Amino acid sequence: MRRLFPAASVAMLFLSACGQSTPAAPTAGTVPTGTTSSGLPPSVASPVPSPSASPASPASPASPTSPVPSPSAAASPAPSAVAGASPQSPSAACTSSQLAASFVTGQGAAGTLFDTLALTNTSGLACTLNGFVGVQMLDSAGTPLPTRGVPGGGMLGGRPGPSPFVLAPGAASQFVIAWSDVRVGGETNCPAAATLQVTPPADTTPLVVAGLSGIAPCNSGAIDISPLRAPGAAVP
Repeated sequence: MRRLFPAASVAMLFLSACGQSTPAAPTAGTVPTGTTSSGLPPSVASPVPSPSASPASPASPASPTSPVPSPSAAASPAPSAVAGASPQSPSAACTSSQLAASFVTGQGAAGTLFDTLALTNTSGLACTLNGFVGVQMLDSAGTPLPTRGVPGGGMLGGRPGPSPFVLAPGAASQFVIAWSDVRVGGETNCPAAATLQVTPPADTTPLVVAGLSGIAPCNSGAIDISPLRAPGAAVP
């Protein structure tokens, strides 16, 4: 015989069974209150870096600097030539057209007479002299007389020889001629010259020696000649 229970008793049993049911598991993806996603309290969990913080960019390497040249290593600029400057050319040899011949002074001793003569630069340009002049005697008609020039001969020998020098405009170079009035061998007379001509070393045109007359060298018209000397130098 089936036993029947009152409806009120069944309802009470059903409610009692529901109150003792197991709590539902949390839904996936939800985090219980008071914990972090790792299950640890907030005070224990590691801090999460802020997404706005970006890692520091590495410092760019310093660019190499070019070495500064030492002042002593810098090449010195080559000296520039002076504008308009040119090497000075040597003076040309004096010509007869640039010179004038003249008598300076005379003296004699023991049959030998000495006459100091000069060549003066009458041009506006300097020129060079070096050596001995040539000599030629003329009579009053301008006819050549026997003349024998002897450079560095007789009593003018044994002295320094010639050397080149520059004769400035207006300057004078002196030299000496010496001659003897003593007859030699069968000479009966020694012709006297009305005029004496001298020729510069580098020319062939003779110059008349102004202020000189009456020289009468014996020994076939021998005339000893000293070298031309620079202005101010001792003669002979």
